[in-house]
Amino acid sequence: MKRALLITLISFSALAQTIDATDAGVEDRPAPLPTAPAEGVKKKFTGVSGRIIDARTGEGLIEATVKVINGPKKSALTDLEGNFKLKLPPGTYELRVFYELYKAQKFGNVEVKAGAATELNVSLERDAKAVQEVVVEAKVDKRNETALLNERKKAVVAQDSLGAQAIAKTPDSNAGDAVKRVVGATLVDNKYVFIRGLGGRYTQTLLNSTLLPSPEPDEPSVPLDMFPVALLSNLNVIKTYSADLPANFAGGSVTIDTNTFPAQLEAKVRLQVAGDTMTTGIKRPDEAMTGLEHIGFASPSRAIPAAIPTDRPLAPARIGSTGVTPEQQREAALAFDQRWTPPQLRALPSGSLSASLGNTHRLGNNVKLGYLLAAQVSRRERRQLIDSQAVRLDEGVATPIEPFQTEVGTVSGATSLLANAGLQVGSNHDISALGLYLWNAESNATANYGFDQGQMAYTTGHRSQLTSRQLFFNQLKGFHRVGGVELKWQGNYSRVNREEPDVRDLRQLVDDEGRKLIRFQPNSLERFFLTLNEDSGGGTASLAVPWRSWRFEAGGLGQYSARNFDGRRFRNLDWNLDTSLQTLQPEALLVPERFGPPVNAEQQITLEETTLTYDRYTASLAVYGGYGQVDWRPLTWLRAIAGVRLEGSTQTVGGGSPFATSGAPLGAPVTRNYLDVVPTANVVLSPRDDFNVRLAYAYTLARPSFRELAPFLFYDMVRRRNVSGNPELLNTRIHNVDARAEWFPGAGEVIAFSAFAKQFERPIERVIYGTSNAVGDVSFRNAEGATLLGLELEARTTLGRIHQVLQPFAVGANVSLIYSQIQLDPNSPQTNRTRPLQGQSPYAANAFITWTHPTWGTEAGVFYNVYGPRISDVGINGLPDVIEQPFHRLDLTVAQRLGAGFQLKLAASNVLNQAVRLRQGDVEVLTNPPGVQVLGTLSWNFNEERK
Repeated sequence: MKRALLITLISFSALAQTIDATDAGVEDRPAPLPTAPAEGVKKKFTGVSGRIIDARTGEGLIEATVKVINGPKKSALTDLEGNFKLKLPPGTYELRVFYELYKAQKFGNVEVKAGAATELNVSLERDAKAVQEVVVEAKVDKRNETALLNERKKAVVAQDSLGAQAIAKTPDSNAGDAVKRVVGATLVDNKYVFIRGLGGRYTQTLLNSTLLPSPEPDEPSVPLDMFPVALLSNLNVIKTYSADLPANFAGGSVTIDTNTFPAQLEAKVRLQVAGDTMTTGIKRPDEAMTGLEHIGFASPSRAIPAAIPTDRPLAPARIGSTGVTPEQQREAALAFDQRWTPPQLRALPSGSLSASLGNTHRLGNNVKLGYLLAAQVSRRERRQLIDSQAVRLDEGVATPIEPFQTEVGTVSGATSLLANAGLQVGSNHDISALGLYLWNAESNATANYGFDQGQMAYTTGHRSQLTSRQLFFNQLKGFHRVGGVELKWQGNYSRVNREEPDVRDLRQLVDDEGRKLIRFQPNSLERFFLTLNEDSGGGTASLAVPWRSWRFEAGGLGQYSARNFDGRRFRNLDWNLDTSLQTLQPEALLVPERFGPPVNAEQQITLEETTLTYDRYTASLAVYGGYGQVDWRPLTWLRAIAGVRLEGSTQTVGGGSPFATSGAPLGAPVTRNYLDVVPTANVVLSPRDDFNVRLAYAYTLARPSFRELAPFLFYDMVRRRNVSGNPELLNTRIHNVDARAEWFPGAGEVIAFSAFAKQFERPIERVIYGTSNAVGDVSFRNAEGATLLGLELEARTTLGRIHQVLQPFAVGANVSLIYSQIQLDPNSPQTNRTRPLQGQSPYAANAFITWTHPTWGTEAGVFYNVYGPRISDVGINGLPDVIEQPFHRLDLTVAQRLGAGFQLKLAASNVLNQAVRLRQGDVEVLTNPPGVQVLGTLSWNFNEERK
């Protein structure tokens, strides 16, 4: 079978190259001579055009230079695919083609005729000497895989990267989709990244080297689905620690680098349309979006009505002395829109439109001013059909109860803006400013049906919800070098905002006759309003001084974050309401004539506030400190980097809602003060220029998030359980030991093997802690300790190493094997005494094969991703752990250049039609199939040649 496949691939590639040679009329060789212009081709363009590629991989080189040596002082840079156009008057020229880290080539007697384009396609070979001599501080295009691998080889820490060029070959539309291609990275809920089996508080996200706050009230992770790939230059996952990084480090750091201004005028437009088998053309529940909500901006009409008091709770005086009058109570009830049952609408395809414009202008001999503006608007529809059930213990055996089917209809709209400008004076001074603005609005309409164990009857439920998220990030940074001394600095301000205005819950009981009776109870006929704001600002500065074989670096930081969370709840209560009226639909039941105070035992409905004391909290985190680091290179093959970071933090969480009508007082605010010493050491052995052996140690920490500390209660509609924080959580400390061997045999190629070990002190986990319902509520606890061991293997190469005709094929694979063991307190109620860390998969793997035909402009790829079983929730008191099952994802892509800067890409995701599955013991407690997604993308690129 393997022999037959190899023969087929060789035959196919040989046929393609034969066609190329026939079409071009020249022999296929690494450095081809220019061909004469074809008659009638591109009559309106006079000059030289073609493509510059890597001789080994066949990939286009981004921003390679084609320069005229004799005659007019003109040059051109290649685009993202390696294509260039150099406009020249008729004549004969000598051209030089060069690119950093590659051997330059000269071409003489290049003839240009009027009204015709002379074609020049060049294959550049990697220059080993250039790699030795390249200045580390020199700017490279981090969208290119070869440049990223070179940066990885020279880095202080072990890291893995994915550039825009590689992302463009996949069906991925946001950073969350893309990051799972990195070795050791997995994705939870399609947006939260886990590194080496660790997520949440153990994985930090940095945007342009600055920590990002999360807009999520219930997750410490930054949702990566907010970042469209159109704005990204690269994703970098740092696996080992150095003293210049934030001390909050365990699994790793995900660094997102946004696009920077190009070296020449560049304009791009991209249109994408998508659909999936679970959604498109199928009816789904709908929570109607209005106006600008379709592109990410929540409507003011969803805000709390003006009739609701802002100085006291909406409750009668019988509950407190600051109550409202019956007339005020009735007026408040009538101010709300009574929409409780989501309608069914047929889902439309999803789509997005993005555009960018950038350029660099020379203001003098050594002064450059660059800019980049980018924007994207998108709209997505999604339908989920979720089967779930709970578990209880019957004589020690996990038994399924409460089978439910939940249908969720989602419509999301988003707008993204990026503005970047920079001033560069020579190679010694660089100042840039960045603004990133993300808006996202998502409407969710949920309908479920199943058996309620507490009611001993079948029930139905509905939730109507709109979630609005915003992230604003602003940064000013600079680099200065004087006499070899380097100064780096940056200041930043960010703001995240999340609103859930008017979340409405409805529960109905189904009687023996099949009638639906409205339930007047908690989480039924109840409204919830949530607002979360978090502001963060600060800066860093570092000074580096080289001396002989040493490089001394010291720096300081200060960062302050403040979060305000505010929620209000309102519930409709019945007073002697006749049971027959409960069979009405809520829109027919909640009419003006039925609202009013219970006077003389009349049948009435009242709206009252049910806000809890912990529905409002404030939190802050101040981080301050400094670091010192020494980089010593006594020999060309030996490099040692040692440092220590002193980082102090003050974390405070407190609150209590002035609108609360129930719930125990919260007491004094919780304050945690820490002063941590974080030592680190990295050793890099390079016996060959293309080979590294890395050894690393660090003693880092992980802080609980605001959400994990805050005692706020959240009701999970799908899992039908409460989730709350724990103010008693403590910081986690982690010993990290890493070893890696990495070989870079050629441009764009790598083979790497890594081993790592981590010992946790007081790790934080999400645990089932109570049985207020059949499912069990969830909170967070410190365990006594945990151990994690792992291996990572990665390989990327071309099949040209097998046979030259297979050169267009590139292959790659990576796998992570991880073992972890939790150490529990002897008195812990957790069921499983010997288990992995919550959220950690024992394995994760990626594989791909791509085929590129530069002359045809055709690319195709197959991509595979899988993660192993992992604990979603930790069980206690005999209840088994909830285990998320492996998910095998297979994606296909094909792209074709159409000419005039256009490209068409078609892709299919999850072609195996896998489903997300959770099991508790032998019971499958949740099944959620996302369906097969198909998308098409039409893009256009314009690059003006340098004049």
